[in-house]
Amino acid sequence: MSKNLVLFACLIVAFLTLTPSGALADTARWTEPVVLDDGLSDSSMPSVAMNARGDAIVAWVQYDGASVEVFVRLFSEGAWGPATMLDQVEGDSSQIQVALNDDGVGMAVWRLVTGIDTARICASSYHDGAWGSPVAIDNGLGYASSPQLATDEDGNAFVVWGQDKGANPNIYVNRYSSGAWGSAVLLDNQDGIANDAHVATNGGDAVVVWTQYDGSYWSAYASRFSGSWTLPTPLETADGDAYSPRIAMGDDGTAIAVWDQIYVSGYHMFANRFSSGTWGGRTLIEDMEMGAVRPQIAMSGSEATVVWMQDDASSVPNIYAVRFVSGTWGGATLLDSSSDHAIRPRIAMSGEGEATVVWTQGFNITACQMKNGTWGAPAVMRVMESMLLPGYFGSNNEPLNVAVNRYGDAIAVWMESSDSKSPFSVLASFCASDVSLTIDSPMQGSMIDGSTVLVTGSTNPRADLKVNGYDVDVADDGSFSILIPLESGDNVITATATDSVWGSSDTTSFTVTYDEGDTSDTGTDYDTIGLVLSCVALVIALIAILLVLKKK
Repeated sequence: MSKNLVLFACLIVAFLTLTPSGALADTARWTEPVVLDDGLSDSSMPSVAMNARGDAIVAWVQYDGASVEVFVRLFSEGAWGPATMLDQVEGDSSQIQVALNDDGVGMAVWRLVTGIDTARICASSYHDGAWGSPVAIDNGLGYASSPQLATDEDGNAFVVWGQDKGANPNIYVNRYSSGAWGSAVLLDNQDGIANDAHVATNGGDAVVVWTQYDGSYWSAYASRFSGSWTLPTPLETADGDAYSPRIAMGDDGTAIAVWDQIYVSGYHMFANRFSSGTWGGRTLIEDMEMGAVRPQIAMSGSEATVVWMQDDASSVPNIYAVRFVSGTWGGATLLDSSSDHAIRPRIAMSGEGEATVVWTQGFNITACQMKNGTWGAPAVMRVMESMLLPGYFGSNNEPLNVAVNRYGDAIAVWMESSDSKSPFSVLASFCASDVSLTIDSPMQGSMIDGSTVLVTGSTNPRADLKVNGYDVDVADDGSFSILIPLESGDNVITATATDSVWGSSDTTSFTVTYDEGDTSDTGTDYDTIGLVLSCVALVIALIAILLVLKKK
């Protein structure tokens, strides 16, 4: 069989084995849940963060016999570490938030109630395998609550919270940079009550959103940080109360704020996008008749996905989603397919634009994932013995949370009790993404002019990679390269990447040819070289003739 026929056959096989770009690979799975606490007393308010290596931090609060304390556990290299108590100071802790970057640097913030009218915002950083001593980051004036945390890949952080000094509650923010906290900064400059603040950062800049009562309505506001904080900017000026503002930022500095607001005869979803130094104005992103409330938003690059609760004609809440792609809002998509009440949607997005949404539906926890712009079917990931505590609904004390890394690995955490007499525990479950393996060079069928070939490509950063039996180091960004020895003739090169935590794998093979005896295959064309030399000689001869004629 000729080399051309072999190459053609390989191309046909490759074409037949390709997965269509719109198809959903049905290989991701949720692991059996793991109980993270000791089960001796109620645990609640779980928060979770995850990095590209698949490491994760889960934090919760639990009564230790004297007070409610903050506990954390780290998942690394496929195993859970021991639970660590962070605060160990007098007072009751709650409203915990955590973050973790790809370098393994973490952050935790929470509220510490120290008296009837006194509560502080505390923070602890994690680096070099240890948690630092907690520090108070508010100004110590009044009752601070509802901290929200946003971090970047350099380990910097922004924390925003509400603080009541006896009059109207205000919105404050503090920034962690170069290993130190700054001072608390007052953001709102209105007289009305301000609350429900949230923050997002893209690695330098940040945006905070909140609601504030102006005497007639609750309105949505925003303040931006780019070296300093701007004065509050109204996100909308319409009549009707605005609630539950949420914010996300893209890598390019764009930001999208979403909220629910009374419009015509019910609550609807609205958004406002910040781009090129300005807010674009209020935009209605769903127009269904029933009430839409409690949005959540996540961004990847310049794309965004929003999820929310919305009643159907029978007043049964469902989960909907809408995407912002290429500068345009799409249509609303119904995610849940059950007649049970669906509430508490939580969303996270990977760096590749994949989304994972989890919510509670009756006694179940349901998950739905979006890949390549297409939503998969919702699947029950946990059948619980008891429902989640309804008293936590609607605040940052959510009993269910989710996080993903840039490769689409997901972790969900929630609180659950086996019966009405048993303490609530915190559980965690992982959903591993498919391992992907891409060969950048050489191409299938390449003719190689040496006895080795440099194989380059990319895969998941934590993957164990072998190429023709050789172990290959994978960089933190997933790239790799290795020199593979060749024998004369056709050489099949096989690369296999295996998830070092969950065991899923991807394999690819291709053929290159090294023919040390055929000079034409080495890329050296001696006929062409001879022709060039002949042309050069002819030019030299013509120049000599012209010089002789010129002397005459």
